[in-house]
Amino acid sequence: MDLGFDMHTNAFGNPVSQPDTAKEDVEAEPERDDVYYFEIIVFKVENTLFRVPKSGFEVPGSFFETMFTLPGSEDDGAQTEGTDDKCPISLEGISKAHFRGFLRAMYPFKATALTYDEWVGALHLATMWDFPDLRSRSIEALSTLLQDKTATDKILLAKKYNVKTWLNDGYANIIIQTEALDLDQLRTSGIDDLTIARLFCTREKIQRQYSNNGSYCYSCGRNYNNGGYMNITDAQAREQITVVFASELTGMEVSCQ
Repeated sequence: MDLGFDMHTNAFGNPVSQPDTAKEDVEAEPERDDVYYFEIIVFKVENTLFRVPKSGFEVPGSFFETMFTLPGSEDDGAQTEGTDDKCPISLEGISKAHFRGFLRAMYPFKATALTYDEWVGALHLATMWDFPDLRSRSIEALSTLLQDKTATDKILLAKKYNVKTWLNDGYANIIIQTEALDLDQLRTSGIDDLTIARLFCTREKIQRQYSNNGSYCYSCGRNYNNGGYMNITDAQAREQITVVFASELTGMEVSCQ
């Protein structure tokens, strides 16, 4: 009678059963975790390879969502680009420093905070590739770091990346400064001539409006009373900025702060 196991005896002559290994259950194939099983993708930027989890780039509506849905070069339509170091996805025209900042913001593996330049890189690529969450985080981080930057830095960055709060802050910083505005310095800073003209006009308009019978100095664009110059307040500057620069500010994104 076949009982499914072999009969053997122990030291006392008693029978001992041995399992039939041929009939053991085969272990089930392991399943992949829905979240923590990463597909890796390889990018080439300038002459450097970056190997990162693909999931961070699968953002709805982004440049990469469209790229990943395109048929590949294989006969079955499979994509081979990005699968290994020999066949990376080449990102032409992208700065390696910007891409590294973008990745640091996306995958914050290091405990050290991102630098100003790294956040600018993250903002640049998040804007270019339509990563709205990463763009918002970049704007929020830069809003703090810009407090230590010049008015010109705020204005140029605001114009490039369409952030209203930074533009308001930069314009106000220039208008309320106690020193006379330096036309040559403003022009060499990269600010366009129309903006410079509007800043001068706004400053003069405020000084005339709040002169309170004082005298106006045309050489420096400031009012003075009883021998002392009148300073423009931040509130006065921002009130006029909303009027003079209304067409530019309309539709710009307000920062997260």
